[in-house]
Amino acid sequence: MMKTHITVKIALIVFFSLFILADTFSQQKFTKEEIDKYTAGKEERLRWMKEARFGMFIHWGVYSLTSDEWNGQRYNGESCFVMEQAKIPVKEYIDKVARPFNPVRFDADKWVQIAQNAGMKYIIITAKHVDGFAMYGSRASPFNIVDGTAYKKDPILELRKACDKYGLKLGFYYSQHWDWLHPHALAQMGKESYKDNFWDWPDRSKKDPDIYYREKSYKQVEELVTGYNPAIMWFDVPGSITPEQSYNLLRIVRSNKPYCIINNRIGNNMGDYGTPEQTIPTESPDFFEVCMTIQDNWGYSFFDRQFKSPKTIIHNLVDIASKGGNYLLNVGPTSEGIFPSPAVRVLEEVGTWMAFNGESIYKTTACPSIKLPFDGRCTMKQGKLFINIFEWPVGEQVIIPGIKSQIKKVYFLNDSEQTPLYYEILDDAHLLIELKNDKVSRNLINPYSTAIVIEYSGNLLTVSSPAIIDAAYCTLLDPKDARIKGTTLKYSFNSVWGKGRGYNIYDWLNTEETVEWKIISPRGGEFDIELCYGAPEGCSGNEFAVRLGDQEIRSYVQPTGDWYDYRNHLVGRILIKTNSENVLVIQPVKTTGFSLMNLKSVRLLPIVR
Repeated sequence: MMKTHITVKIALIVFFSLFILADTFSQQKFTKEEIDKYTAGKEERLRWMKEARFGMFIHWGVYSLTSDEWNGQRYNGESCFVMEQAKIPVKEYIDKVARPFNPVRFDADKWVQIAQNAGMKYIIITAKHVDGFAMYGSRASPFNIVDGTAYKKDPILELRKACDKYGLKLGFYYSQHWDWLHPHALAQMGKESYKDNFWDWPDRSKKDPDIYYREKSYKQVEELVTGYNPAIMWFDVPGSITPEQSYNLLRIVRSNKPYCIINNRIGNNMGDYGTPEQTIPTESPDFFEVCMTIQDNWGYSFFDRQFKSPKTIIHNLVDIASKGGNYLLNVGPTSEGIFPSPAVRVLEEVGTWMAFNGESIYKTTACPSIKLPFDGRCTMKQGKLFINIFEWPVGEQVIIPGIKSQIKKVYFLNDSEQTPLYYEILDDAHLLIELKNDKVSRNLINPYSTAIVIEYSGNLLTVSSPAIIDAAYCTLLDPKDARIKGTTLKYSFNSVWGKGRGYNIYDWLNTEETVEWKIISPRGGEFDIELCYGAPEGCSGNEFAVRLGDQEIRSYVQPTGDWYDYRNHLVGRILIKTNSENVLVIQPVKTTGFSLMNLKSVRLLPIVR
């Protein structure tokens, strides 16, 4: 009897506190100063995250039971979205998807150990995805894993305990704007664009998003922040979220947990960092975290067998770290609560590489002043440069341009003896490193990426350098390093994710306009010239020339589909003399009224005989 009495008292306290919370938000007004109060201190909050560099994303919900299939029909999307794609009514979704959900093989310790062994330092898991079903014991909605499934346990609580046990940070994905289980979640994405549950509640004129936010979204975010101690709140698809709604979420998080990191998808510029999805930026002045799937899909799909290779994941991780960002790699567990076995095997391989080369990733910063002339990336710490070599050079030498600091030592990162590698300084600014050393085991050469360490004295001193063309490896010439001559020709940054994001050269209409790169070549040879460009059908017939000294190659533009549908095209071969300085020039010969092309890059590919 006493226990029942106490339970009732607790229930009443919870009810009235949530009632007060809802009333507070219905009256909420705010000023810029109040926003500043809750967004200040970003750099301190982000400190641990910038040092971590590598995290695991987990998309897991009752939808994994569908495996992207419903009533015998497969949907070429995500199991996360099958409710919308199949237009499954709420009652049917609850009865046939949620209630039978019973992940009896879920083991929080095992999940965290897989992440830790892969070299990951934090985990973000979906607490509530767009379907609206909470994967923790929510008091704000009966649609939760404890009250609404056969499992009747709280896996998020177990994951919280496991992360504390093994020393990983834990954060929560939360879909604040979309919710297909709530009649008032309008999920407006634009003027006439919506992602609401219109198959159960078709009359949008009766939907009030503020009711949804007050009844569910705000309450669940407060539950997560106060009850599960997140290091990160990872919001998603803000769409047309209002400034008031974003501010209310911000205030809930920061008033309860001031050091909790919030991503940019809270909306209205109130987050701490950017979240490019399924693509790696060319560069970014601000901190970012690339979220990417280990397969094609986010949520589990039996039919998705397209797992990324360890090599791809390692190259992505190194590339992102070299630009000052983090890599959040997603795994979609099954409805039984286990990771797909191919994903586990891939992560084991990544973890093996990280065990020997993690120092080139953790607690490093970008090093934009050093531009490598070969396929690799550079990260740094005070006193150390880390050069990850993706493709082993034919001549077993590399040149690091523009270094003026005093070099102390060069060695392979995975060499426990730190056996010195021979190096010499060319032209008082270029560091040539001999990678072949009879005293060093060839087993140190890693098929995924081989890291070398360059220790230097004092602060890193660099000078700008022409592009170095070397017969030992391919060289990429970037548009932002080119000299542009012309009145209409422009150099720009395409900021659209997934559409060839990055720098390009366009509006190339005048045949007198040129793009030029100054190059030097310590070791010459023959090179194929490869241009990467985008060109719609209207560019067909455009002609251009590539010149180096008295050598000239002419070629016609091949349409690629669109300005940002980039394709690689071999245009011809040139000879570059050893110890020579040259200017590589690209110039239109004839245009048909369209810009010559959208030029993204030029590569020089050495001919090995």
